[in-house]
Amino acid sequence: MSLLLLLFGWALTHARATTLPKHVAMCITGQLARLEPESLLRHVVAPNLHAFHFDVIYAMSASRVLFEHKFVAGQGANAPTRFVNSSSAVVLREALERVHRYVFGSAADKVPARVLEFTPALTSDTAWWGFLGLPRSTEPIWAGHQGGYNEWKILNMYHNHVKCAFEIERLEHSHDARFDYVVSAREDAFVFSNVDLARFNPHCQLIYKNCLTWSGINMRAQLIRRDALPFLKDRLRFYVETQISGVEFTTPEVWELTQANALQLARCPVHVDDWPVTAMRHRGAHLQPCFFANEICEPGPHKASCMSPRRHSQLDNVSLRACYPAANASFVGTHVCIEHPSRHRAAM
Repeated sequence: MSLLLLLFGWALTHARATTLPKHVAMCITGQLARLEPESLLRHVVAPNLHAFHFDVIYAMSASRVLFEHKFVAGQGANAPTRFVNSSSAVVLREALERVHRYVFGSAADKVPARVLEFTPALTSDTAWWGFLGLPRSTEPIWAGHQGGYNEWKILNMYHNHVKCAFEIERLEHSHDARFDYVVSAREDAFVFSNVDLARFNPHCQLIYKNCLTWSGINMRAQLIRRDALPFLKDRLRFYVETQISGVEFTTPEVWELTQANALQLARCPVHVDDWPVTAMRHRGAHLQPCFFANEICEPGPHKASCMSPRRHSQLDNVSLRACYPAANASFVGTHVCIEHPSRHRAAM
């Protein structure tokens, strides 16, 4: 009889494990002035609500500018209005709750906007090295620093990754349930179309698009299996370790690849059609969405169709390939930022 009870208990537990929705934490991190979460909510969260529970965590650096909901799929009467300047996380949460209601409608209560207290932004490399206990004589570890990388800006982002990872662990303890996946996205990430999270290989611990990797890991948005959370949680610790080692890296993307390899993560770069994300900004008097050339094109072995406006002189007469979904070529072609691409790398 006891054996039958044990078998019944195992069958019930197994059935619940295979039918209960999985839990996903979405970490949106970065600068308040660039925050535009609608496409992440509309194309990653909304299409997967039938199979996944979501907690959306906003870990932002303090700024004089709060947040404006600039890009919306429609401009109807229900579209959120723009929001006023503030340094309060409470005000940001109220603003984002309106965006969530706009995107999810009656399902908005299932997707809370969890806004962490703003992280004080450090605005120089030496300030960060002091914060991390490194000597003032420390040098940047990204060899391209003098060519436009702002190490302190990237460290501010990594600091927010660490905060988000700790919030994930806090929520797990509070809910007595473990997340299955984490979506880590920059605040300016733009998703072109719906993503089906269930179609990805469950053996992959780190998923990202396979273009614009700068010979490492694309940083715009990543799907991370829960057991790979140290990839976010240990950002600053690994930075200190690599500083002490004296190793230089050509790009932050290469540094992230080194961290992933140190953690022995199963990496799965996927086609941009499967993970259709890039970075997007707003420019012009009417704050129109646009894409930097360096976010939609990359050097390739053959001439290929890629929207490269003539004003981007560095990309003229260079073999390029597109790093956006083919189905969105027309939209991309009419939304290219009229700025020099080298300014984008300096603006990270």
